[in-house]
Amino acid sequence: MAEYTMVKPPRRALAVWRIRALLLTFFPGFLCSLIFSFLSLGWLIATGIWIAVFLYFYCCWYPIKWKKLSFCLTNSILYINNGVIYTHRRFISLKNIQYVETYQSPLMKLAGLTSVVIRAPGVAMYLPSLQKEDAMALYENLNGFLLDGRLEGGGS
Repeated sequence: MAEYTMVKPPRRALAVWRIRALLLTFFPGFLCSLIFSFLSLGWLIATGIWIAVFLYFYCCWYPIKWKKLSFCLTNSILYINNGVIYTHRRFISLKNIQYVETYQSPLMKLAGLTSVVIRAPGVAMYLPSLQKEDAMALYENLNGFLLDGRLEGGGS
């Protein structure tokens, strides 16, 4: 039996997720400054809530997400391991994959990261912030498999 290795997103993916969270916190801060007067009770409560949510995502959610996210491509199965509160292990048979696409946001492009979206009957999997080389290799392998299956008459 061949050895297959689990591929993880690079550490800079965690940095990209944290930067995105930081950029998203400007919106609630701006709303708090518009709705409540500075240092009023409502302002203090609302600001405390959005800061607590930001710190939770920054310090807990994203590091756990990064630690648990991995995938492995074999000759017949794509194995994806992810989740934060619960660990989800998904096995997608390559013959069931219908569609594969890549995605890059401007922030991800700066960091050299790419996301891959895989669609199969009943499931759509999103592999966020992979190294561009890993994402493109996965994309090429899955698309090659899709094209081979369609040429042989196995796909639709």
